[in-house]
Amino acid sequence: MFRNCPDPIQLSAYLDGELSERRWLKIGLHLQKCSACRDKLAELEQVKKLVAQLPHRPAPEIRITAQQSPPKAAGKRWLWASCLTAAAVLLLVFFVHLRQPQADDVAGEYLRIHRQYEQQLAESIELLEEVEAQ
Repeated sequence: MFRNCPDPIQLSAYLDGELSERRWLKIGLHLQKCSACRDKLAELEQVKKLVAQLPHRPAPEIRITAQQSPPKAAGKRWLWASCLTAAAVLLLVFFVHLRQPQADDVAGEYLRIHRQYEQQLAESIELLEEVEAQ
């Protein structure tokens, strides 16, 4: 076997004529050189012949009928489960909303930090001007 041997899926596609012309030619050239791949292709051909000999059976007919209403006990459990799920979702949304900082709080904190920075910058400029004046 060569390093770049096609995998069995590609060999099967080659056998079934499902490849592009370029890929089909490339695998065909590879098969001329690689006896291991020719053996795999022969096995696939044998499997294809055996499958073709299997008797054809139609798929069984399946009838699906819609249930008019759930049994009373199942209906009550379904109702309770739905209510509990809805309550859990509402609590989750409520608590997530409480934990998120509000935009006003974030903006206020940003302004406080910005003013503090401006004040420190002004003090630094004053000190620099004093040092330069000396």
